[in-house]
Amino acid sequence: MTVKHHPSHRTGKARTGGSTQAQLHKALALHQQGLLEEAQLIYEAILRIQPRHFDALHLLGVIANQSNDPQRGATLIAKAIAIHPHFAIFHFNHGNALMALGQATLAAASFRRAIRLQPDYVGAHFNLGNMLVELGQTEAAISSYDQALALAPNQEGIWYSRACALHTLRRHAEAVASYNRVIALQPDHSRAYNNRGVALRDLGQDALAVESFERAIALRPGDPQPLNNLGLALKHLRQYRAAIDCHDRGLAIDPGYAIGWYNRGLALREIGDPAAALVSHDRAIAINPQAGEFHCDRGLALQDLGQMDAAIASFDTCIGLLPDYPDAHWNKSLALLATGDFGRGWPLYEWRWRNAKTGLRPAHFAQPLWLGEAPLVGKSILLHCEQGLGDAIQFFRYAALVRALGAHVCIEAPTALYELFKAAANDVEVIRTGSDLSGFDYHCPLLSLPLALKTTLATIPHQQSYLRSDPTKVALWSERLGPARRPRIGLVWRGNASHNHDHFRSVPLAALLPYLPEGVDYVSLQKELRDGDQETLNANPGLKHFGALIQDFSDTAALCQLMDQVISVDTSVAHLSGALGRPTHVLLPPSPDWRWLQNRADSPWYASVTLHRQARGQGWEPTLRQLGARLSITP
Repeated sequence: MTVKHHPSHRTGKARTGGSTQAQLHKALALHQQGLLEEAQLIYEAILRIQPRHFDALHLLGVIANQSNDPQRGATLIAKAIAIHPHFAIFHFNHGNALMALGQATLAAASFRRAIRLQPDYVGAHFNLGNMLVELGQTEAAISSYDQALALAPNQEGIWYSRACALHTLRRHAEAVASYNRVIALQPDHSRAYNNRGVALRDLGQDALAVESFERAIALRPGDPQPLNNLGLALKHLRQYRAAIDCHDRGLAIDPGYAIGWYNRGLALREIGDPAAALVSHDRAIAINPQAGEFHCDRGLALQDLGQMDAAIASFDTCIGLLPDYPDAHWNKSLALLATGDFGRGWPLYEWRWRNAKTGLRPAHFAQPLWLGEAPLVGKSILLHCEQGLGDAIQFFRYAALVRALGAHVCIEAPTALYELFKAAANDVEVIRTGSDLSGFDYHCPLLSLPLALKTTLATIPHQQSYLRSDPTKVALWSERLGPARRPRIGLVWRGNASHNHDHFRSVPLAALLPYLPEGVDYVSLQKELRDGDQETLNANPGLKHFGALIQDFSDTAALCQLMDQVISVDTSVAHLSGALGRPTHVLLPPSPDWRWLQNRADSPWYASVTLHRQARGQGWEPTLRQLGARLSITP
């Protein structure tokens, strides 16, 4: 934001004749009325008589600034300063000219000189803050804004710039407080409402963000930006169709709004329509082909459509534009792994540590990371969990392979998996997460082990079973279940609600049950229930549910062991049952995780697993009908 330039009222101490002084006052009056051409003629006439008249030089420079000729303005005001360097307003307006010329460092120096001459110069403190923002010195800018606000606490423009600077530093709560001050001083400040909404969204307060965006839209209905931001907030609230409607409204205002097309594509993917998402991403790219992120998310839409080669090409285009963009490398790795191209996929999978969207942070140990280069004979290595419980179960198999290299292997296990891993560890030491982690030579995260051991599709460690149930737990759960008079099938119908794509992979229990064969005892392996589950259980008293009695995965493992078959959506119990070697049916959404590969009903990771894939656009019904038909029930 730029402060309005006010011409100086100072005439200086030059020895001017009465007529020159009167002419200066006349020109100044015209200047203050906005009659710039008339004032300019008089200033120029004064300078023809007195070329070193510093007031006329300064005010003529101000007119040049106001007339969008900052280069001339800077030159004229510099001449005035050379004659009389002690007027703060001269340095202030010289700074304004330099600011308009994009010379932030020189402009900041001029504003500092104005402040030294006049410490209470509000405009100089404010504009210095603006220049410090331009120079990337945002903390110092906030200090300048604070000094300006100490002198003028009711200047909404200064509060607004302060809020934006705080937002840049990701100090979102403080930014919201500053935006609130702007709104209190100027209730129709649409940009403050819009930006406050963004800060609230960054704080995870999406419902409040929606209210702020709606107010911004009401104040500026012709601006597509708050509509775009409202769409993003609704997407975070998983109100995807409402989000798409917001983007459509914004694009009706400005069809050339590339970011609106892009975010519309993201929302369309979330409702399971990657073909429409692809169209939106293509529109965004047609408008701005140099936006690498657009190509990256276009690749995700293509991946959802099963067009892996085209998806990888889009990720490569993004990488060409943004070589260090983690999302593109990470997404490319997942596409390669899904096609079974492990040779190229595993190295790129290491980009997960740099991708903020994964939420993963590399462990920091004094000991070096082992990725297969160093021999392990006589050495000790810590294998540590990094992602979900299902991932830990899937890659626990590698502990035995590392042990076979001659190392003493210690594996870290979260509490939920500790007893399960301990029962299956053999020569591997298992320690609980949170224990002292020291006394080892190397470390490796579990999901880096395939890279370290150069796993290919043909060399996946593929034991029939590599986990075991605790016999004591099996006996306990056998007693709880009672005598087995009919075949038993364990059911898991929901994954983790916080998973980004849980709405694709989970199946309502009420939708699953009608397709299951009769003559079977069904047992819930689900620990926690969600909306509607309890009502369905009440309506099906034959379906046993134990809830809180399942304390950890050693309990779940014992229950799986007592089942003839397990049916699970893509969640940790599917991995557990497969790792136990139990006959397992896994229900997969249209765009499943990379580990299930493409277009196959079996899994190279688990010999006992059968995959049931949902066809795009057909919902769960055909898949569940197929599942029911393929279940082999022997009384």
